[in-house]
Amino acid sequence: MNAFVRFIGAYVDDEVKLGQTASSFRKIGSQTTVDGQYSLRLSAERAPTLTFGGINMLDEDPPHVQTNGGFDSKVHDPRGRLYYVKADFRF
Repeated sequence: MNAFVRFIGAYVDDEVKLGQTASSFRKIGSQTTVDGQYSLRLSAERAPTLTFGGINMLDEDPPHVQTNGGFDSKVHDPRGRLYYVKADFRF
């Protein structure tokens, strides 16, 4: 079993229109997400190892930024909560 806490600290949005000064900079808030996964090795011969997991399990939205998408696409992931299952076969 694994758990991951991902923290992105607050920073300043320095993308402003030409001619604006540093007083126009806006603060972008921090974000904390929690990921987790659990692996289960089946005991039968040649049985797969199954992994169940979740990304952003608390469904945290990215901080709002004044852009077309409403978030900083270079820093944050807007997809929200994701679950997955993986099967690892060995031959």
